[in-house]
Amino acid sequence: TAVVYTLLYLMRLIAAPYDPRAGYSVMGFINSFFGTVDLIAFLPFYFELAAIQYGLPYDFALPRFLRLFRVLQLEHYTEAFTLIDDVFRACKETLIATGFLAVIIWVGAAYLFFVFERENPAVEGAFENIPNSMYYTAIFLSGEWGQVDFTPKGKILCCVLVVAGIGLYSIPVGALFDAFGEVLEEKGQEDEEDEDEKK
Repeated sequence: TAVVYTLLYLMRLIAAPYDPRAGYSVMGFINSFFGTVDLIAFLPFYFELAAIQYGLPYDFALPRFLRLFRVLQLEHYTEAFTLIDDVFRACKETLIATGFLAVIIWVGAAYLFFVFERENPAVEGAFENIPNSMYYTAIFLSGEWGQVDFTPKGKILCCVLVVAGIGLYSIPVGALFDAFGEVLEEKGQEDEEDEDEKK
């Protein structure tokens, strides 16, 4: 199957200058999400072959896991995957900005938990260093609370983090829903235009 995926990838490279979704360029296809997915779908096979051929020590678990990306190639055959891809492209800037904001809040809150809670015996050393604090803060941002016996400063920080977490999740969800509505509207208009042309 890797050979088939390789041939498909090469054919898509050849067709890329004529494909509007690839920006009419080979580099546009290579740098696109699905161009990367297509590459990841077969490249691990060749890494395995090279490792076996040259007797290199190689852990085959990760390449075999990467083969799951082949499922994403269904986009070429299923319109729903195409719509999802268009939705993510439409709100790409919002998602990037929200991700950057999330990292700032995550690292900043982890540092504050480290400062406020590192000497709190009730949390049993959960915040004794920054990496541990980042781990627990990531869990807190998802709405779960692995530790609850905080000092008063830590409790205030928890309340602020709850509100920030809700905001961080609501911004991308709202952007995705808006983009999905716009993409569906554009798709409906294109279908209507195609029907008019057929008449």
